[in-house]
Amino acid sequence: MTRWVPSAVMLRWGILGVNTTAEESVGPAMRSVGHDLAVVSAETLTAAQQFAATQGVRRARRDHAEVLVSRDVDAVFVALPTSEREHWVTEALHAGKHVLCLKPLSIDADGAARMAAAAASGAGLTLMEALPLRFHPRTAALLELVRSGGIGAVRLVSATSAYPMTDADSYHADPSRGGGALLDVGADLVSLIRWVLGEEPDVVRAVTRRWASGADATTSAVMGFPSGATAALHASFDSARHSTLEIVGSDGTLRMPRPFTAGPGDQAALLRSDEVIGTWRADPWERLLEAFEHATQGIRPPIDVEDAVATAHVIDWIAASG
Repeated sequence: MTRWVPSAVMLRWGILGVNTTAEESVGPAMRSVGHDLAVVSAETLTAAQQFAATQGVRRARRDHAEVLVSRDVDAVFVALPTSEREHWVTEALHAGKHVLCLKPLSIDADGAARMAAAAASGAGLTLMEALPLRFHPRTAALLELVRSGGIGAVRLVSATSAYPMTDADSYHADPSRGGGALLDVGADLVSLIRWVLGEEPDVVRAVTRRWASGADATTSAVMGFPSGATAALHASFDSARHSTLEIVGSDGTLRMPRPFTAGPGDQAALLRSDEVIGTWRADPWERLLEAFEHATQGIRPPIDVEDAVATAHVIDWIAASG
């Protein structure tokens, strides 16, 4: 296991919103890399106080705006419902804060593009979509193998991310708040497919099953690409837990079990023709935070905000075709 060495720079964080990701992954990773958790705000003061007590945050607030005016905050992590992210990300950028935002950035590509433009207009400010998948060493190894021709020309990519979402009161079940499987887990799927193929689709077909609320419980899509490759994705909130990536090339196959859910304690395997060719154990959130920190210092990260906008365009297309 690679041991993480805390960085020389200590970012001071403000956290907008609390959820499972913030509690189980982001907060612990921030502490692990030596960053300072200055202040958190949540829908209720009680929720903010509970998060602060368990994560070592110095202050808890009810008002998100109080976080943005804090002088001891360099960067903001936005963990709010999807429909609220554009507003608060833009406000944070206008306040001169760097921003790390849960995926997807916005409910649609237009919103994501506006957020990217707001970041570009702020001198030296960083906006990054939080996709820890891209920062896992196994993902880096996979992309290097594909791009070096390790399985020949890629013909087919198939990616699935599914789990049972049982909280009917969650914003994930509310389309007015940016709910639905496609916007949430679909962001991982589309991003990974785009990275593997290194191109954008020119054909999209989708099928969607919806809850009574109107949010999609499951979306499946098939995409065609200019190279002749095809890709299939399955995003679901009402299926048994399942997460996998398969790539079929002209000269071989690759499979990555649990590409989106491998935790810091897991040995993450990569298989070629069903034979394990490598395993990696790492916390991708720690690596993402290091990349974000470097980006605030002017070092270009492996993925930038324009990649998030490109993914959002594909998600919009899938949604329109389903």
